[in-house]
Amino acid sequence: VTGVQTCALPICSEDADGNPEGFYHRGKVYLVGTSQKRNVSGYWLSQSINLYSSFDLEHWTFEGRIFANTSISVGLPATEPPVYRLERPKLVYNQATRRYVLYFHLDSARFLLGMVGVCTARSVAGPYTFVRGYHPDGLRSLEKHSL
Repeated sequence: VTGVQTCALPICSEDADGNPEGFYHRGKVYLVGTSQKRNVSGYWLSQSINLYSSFDLEHWTFEGRIFANTSISVGLPATEPPVYRLERPKLVYNQATRRYVLYFHLDSARFLLGMVGVCTARSVAGPYTFVRGYHPDGLRSLEKHSL
């Protein structure tokens, strides 16, 4: 996408090289974000991940809810409420599998899991199926760029 590097919108975070983060596909820029946080069992949590798109970085379209935390199959610690925390989603395309991969920080309400969650879909707009939650290198994950 021509001119994307000049993006100064607050919704466009930057990568380590200063380039706007986003997923570019067929002339569109896609951004993923968590749904509005709600009070769930006394904790402010997002219950889903949404997809937005733009051709020009000025006009945005809500593409829809592409993943809901109700489909997560990772066990929660017994001391935690039965809800998951979804944060900092990212979207990539895996050329080898021809699937879109959505990954995010996956945690319990009180941050006891510390995992990376992974979902896949055949289409950029989903639906995304939960694949797994894991600890990168066997360690707790709190960093948004862990794969």
